[in-house]
Formats: sequence, structure tokens, C-alpha cells
Amino acid sequence: MLQRLYELLVPRKLRHDLGEYYTPDWLAGYVVDKSGYKGKIGTRFLDPACGSGTFLVQAINRTIRHNKSNGKTVARHILENIAGFDLNPIAVLSARTNYLIAFSRFIPLIRPISIPIYLCDSILTPSRYVEEGELQFKDTIIFTTTKANYTFPVSMKAKSHIDKFTSMMDNALRGKVMPEIFKNKVKTEFNLPEKETSLLVDVYKSIKELDDNGENGIWSRYIKNAFAPVYLGKFDFVIGNPPWVRWDYLSDDYRERTLKLWQNYGLFSLKGYAARLGGGKKDFSMLFTHTCADNYLKDKGILGFVITMEVFKSKGAGEGFRQFELKDKQVPLKVLSMEDMVDLKPFQSANKTSIFFMKKGEKTIYPVKVTKWTRKSGIGRIPTNWHLDKVKANCEIKKMQAIPINPDKLSSSWQTAKKSDLKMYSQLKGKNPYRAYSGIYASPYGVFWLNVKEVRPDRLVVIENMYGRGKWKIKSVSQSIESNLIFPAICGADILKFGIKNNFCLLVPQNPKTQKPYSKDWMFQNAPLTYAYLKQFEKILHSRGSKPLKELAEKTEFYAIFGVGRYTFAKYRVVWKRMTAKMSAVVLSKIKTDFSIKSIISTETTAFFALDRKDESHYLCAILNSEIVNDFIKSFSAAGRGFGTPSIMNNFAIPKFNNDNEIHKKLAELSEKAHNLVKKGKSIESVENKINLVVKKLWNIK
Repeated sequence: MLQRLYELLVPRKLRHDLGEYYTPDWLAGYVVDKSGYKGKIGTRFLDPACGSGTFLVQAINRTIRHNKSNGKTVARHILENIAGFDLNPIAVLSARTNYLIAFSRFIPLIRPISIPIYLCDSILTPSRYVEEGELQFKDTIIFTTTKANYTFPVSMKAKSHIDKFTSMMDNALRGKVMPEIFKNKVKTEFNLPEKETSLLVDVYKSIKELDDNGENGIWSRYIKNAFAPVYLGKFDFVIGNPPWVRWDYLSDDYRERTLKLWQNYGLFSLKGYAARLGGGKKDFSMLFTHTCADNYLKDKGILGFVITMEVFKSKGAGEGFRQFELKDKQVPLKVLSMEDMVDLKPFQSANKTSIFFMKKGEKTIYPVKVTKWTRKSGIGRIPTNWHLDKVKANCEIKKMQAIPINPDKLSSSWQTAKKSDLKMYSQLKGKNPYRAYSGIYASPYGVFWLNVKEVRPDRLVVIENMYGRGKWKIKSVSQSIESNLIFPAICGADILKFGIKNNFCLLVPQNPKTQKPYSKDWMFQNAPLTYAYLKQFEKILHSRGSKPLKELAEKTEFYAIFGVGRYTFAKYRVVWKRMTAKMSAVVLSKIKTDFSIKSIISTETTAFFALDRKDESHYLCAILNSEIVNDFIKSFSAAGRGFGTPSIMNNFAIPKFNNDNEIHKKLAELSEKAHNLVKKGKSIESVENKINLVVKKLWNIK
């Protein structure tokens, strides 16, 4: 009831930063049903990121339907076994209200009513420490806040003890009770050893100091809520929609505090630059899933989450997640099924939606069952207020399977397709003789992307920087510089199948032989005006967010960029666009510009093969633009940010070009023909149809 109101009240950017995408009722109900939860008395249900309480209301409704008699028993079961956590206080208030409305028929039957929805962090819960040499941490629970760390004896982790202690503390604070008197009360009520009593008194002293400074009001309830994940125990079902927040959007403090958890669960599978340059862009939902399975799920219990498809499809970032194991405890996790709702787009603000179900204590067995939801032709975005039956009536629902794209590496990206297609795609899988590279990463765009306005008689060029491109605020500059480091370039958006739409100019102050920027001395000798141009942006270039780029700039020159090597300027390059939903490739070589004939290069929103032979380049381009290869790549590379990365070629067994092979030569001829037709603005449909047939012959596919 309050979900829509909450979304209207809380700014969209704040909800994005918190990873909050509230689940439509039909989807929440579907997830609860698919998990197998029926509402049986004694069965425990937790939503660890409950938001406005949508999943909890669904669980309560099913419990009421399943149990027709003995209202007091049902009421007590609901309050003791259907619980929620969230760290957003407005969300918790909404969820408690919705919970109470769903529970309202039982209000006359039971007292007291304490709604089991807690304002707490499901990940950074009060933690138990036993560390050598740190006797003060032995057999204790540490509760970390922005004000201080509060140490409790482990004997206090029971709900009754925390409730009693926080009530005592609340009363003592109101009465301005001194710590010595509070200590006597603790001794009387809990009968603890002296050391444990002192720990509780220290907690009181710290919070009394806040109270004396006018900073109290919620501390007792805050502690009571924060301990809920510690004392509530394990659940049969952990169901919900965890926060979707990329690692680089988390605060520095939260990244630091959760780092050990990421490592313990084996979620950081990559090292060095591979982890820091894109491969490490993990989603917080990965850590959330493992933590919840570890801390809140019973053995053989079921976890069902709405989650981003990238956890299954992203290469580097998802590998640790796809080990499906609590690494530090060697507890296996079995994925029971996954449902692809990327095309469905059930949320107003997010896409790449999937749902999956997992059982704790068993190993994942492949193939995994997959259900793919696709909107019927002419159906736009699915309204959030539709019922499940109406959603299904407007969708095509297909049964598929998922297997690791690399059969020798079970943590590799999932390949999802119909059983018959997986068999066909197996003929395309294997070791690739061709290495793929990423385009040039020259950031900020407003510094390195240029328009050449004029070529002067002395061969200098008048340039204007594309100051409006990208997210940085860059000043507009127009001046004359040398042309030796300027190259025609394209980005992914410029690529068509077998052609390009536009090109611009890119400043490349990087030596392809050393893969480092040209030295300051070299610039003074060979491109002094270019150096003077870059010098204007030195402060901005030093403040770039990429850590490895910063390190390279500190070790070399402030104008360092990434992704430049001999391969960048290869005689021929087969370039395809990234961050899209469909393969589109083109052959690039050299073109004539107003200032010289130069290699046309590509930026980081592309990937490419570097080659020396024209016929071999066109052979590869025809293959990449074929229908079957597009479908094959889409089966394991999710549309969007991760689509088309160089790594997708690692498991693609392209036959090495052979000039004596008639099929190979035919594909090269067809690609050249398609390029010529695109240049003339003519249709390439008939050529594409021939390419599709010949590519199937290449792999002997009927």
C-alpha cells in the first residue's frame, strides 16, 4: 500500500544510491510461490532487505490462507517467524505499517504485538571476535557505529537479554543515573562475571556521554534493532530483492569495512589490473547473497532473490559468485533454477532483471533450469500494478538451460539457451587462435577527443576539444597543435555492420611500442604545442578516478592513457561495438584525412582483432556479423555494459584462416562486398543471408 507513496517521497537518485528497486506485487508473489513457501506453521521466513515489506505481506497472506483455524497460533507464528531487515528508516516504517495491515485481523487475539521488522544492516551485523593477543575481544560481540565500537559479552546475544539491557539503559538515561549505580543494577539483573559486567557498563558510559551532549534519543532502540540478525537465528526461507549497487558506487568506508567478507567468501577471484580494470566491477548483491546464505539460511533452506543478470553473465566480476560455495566454510550452494526477465523489465528504474533459487548444503549441478520471459510483440513496459495472470498473458515464456561457457571452468559465465541450441553451440566452442583487444581508454573525453577545424599552410592543425563529451566539466579550448599524435577514431556508437557512420579525431600521446606515454623530453622535441595543450588540463588529468591510471600517470607522465599498443595501429583491425545487445563489426585500416593518411583507431567502447592480411580480416568480419555467431555470443554475454568485451572471444573456436579453403575465401569476398554496399548506402540483406548460410557450413551446422 505504501510502496508507491515511498517511491514518490524519496528522491530517485537516493533510491539508486541505496540500490532500492521496489518489487511489484505480482513479482514478489511469484518469487514466494516459486520458492516453495506455503506458510506452514513452524516454517521461518526472512526478507533481509525488506524495503516497504512487499515480500513479507505476500508471506503473511499465504500463511493466513494455509492455516484456516486457531487464530492465536497463526498470529503467534507470524510474529515469531516472518521477519524483515532494512537499513533505511523510512522503508522500515513503511514495512511495519504494511505488516500491521496484513496482520490486522489478529490484533484482538494477541498481546503484546512486537512487529519483527528491524532497522539494521544485514551485512555488517554485530560480530563475534576471538583474536589472539587481543584478550579484550575474547568471547565478545562488537557493534560498530559511526560514533564508537560497543563491545558486548557474547552471553548477551539472546533476544531476552538485549531487550532487558536496552530497556534498563533507556530508563537509566531518562533518570540521569550514574554509571556506578547502573553497574549495581546490571549485577542484580544478569549475575555476570565482573569482566562482562564492566563491558556493559562501558557501553552505558559511552551512550550516556552522547546523551549528556544532546545526541541521544534512539541509541537503545538502535542497539536492540542492530542485534536482531544475531539473535533471530536461522530461517527456512530467505526471500527478497537485495540492493543492486556496483562496487564502485559504495562508499570508501563501506568498501573497507566489507572487504574481509568479500575475500572470505572468495568473491575476489581476480588479481592485479584484471580486477581493477573492469573485471572487478562487482555488484553488492553478490556479497549480500553469500552473507544471507551464511548467516540466516538453515541447512537445506531455500534462498530466492531478485537479482541482476550480470551475476550470471559477467566474466571477471561474477566468477567468485559462480563458485556457488561459502568458501571459508566450504559449504556448497545449489542453484535450483534461474529466470531471465531482462526483456520483461519489471522495474521502472532497472533492467537486466533475473530471479534465482538456491539450496544451502548441496552442490550446483549443470545444466540448471532456466525460464526466459519475453514481452509479446507490441507490448511496452509492464505496468507494476498488473496481476501475474495478465503479465503471463502478455509474455512468451520459454524453457531453457544454463551451463558454464567453459566446461573446464565451472565459474565461467553462464551460457543459456534451449537444449537443442546448446548442442549446436558446442560446435562453436573451444580455443580461439585470435586474440581480442580493447580499444583506447582516453579519459576524460573532453581532453583527448578533438575536432580538427582547419589545416594551416605550415601543416599545424587548428583543433577544438569536445569539451561537452563525457561526465567531466572541461573548458573549451581552440588552438593550433601538431598533427603527428592525432588520429581519426570511432567509438562503438559509430559502428554499423560492415561500415561506420562517423568518425572524430583522437589525441594519442602514448608510445605503442612501450605502451607508456611519450616522455616530456620527446614531446618538447616533437610536439611542443601538443604538450602545451595538455598542460592546461594537468590538474584534471591528475584527479582521474581510475586508480591504475593514476598510478601509471604518477610513474610516467600526467597525460597517460590506457589500451595503446602495436595492436592499436595494426594494418587491419576487425572492430566490433561493445556495451550493446547485438554484434556489429567492421574492418578498419587507413583512411585519408585533411592532414594525412592515417590508421583509423577505436576507443574503449569497442573491441577488435589485429591482423596483417586484408582477406583474413574480412573473413573474420563476416563470421562476427553472422546470425548464428550473434546468437551464440548473446547466449553467454548479457546485453549492456558487459556485452562484446574482448573476453567473449576466449571460448569461441574460430577456424584459423586458410587461403586455400573455399569457404574461408567466400566469406572474405562476401564481407568486402558488404563493406562496398554500405559505403554506397545500399541494402546488404541478400549478402547477409549468404553469409549466414556459409558460416553454418564453416562449422558443418545444418
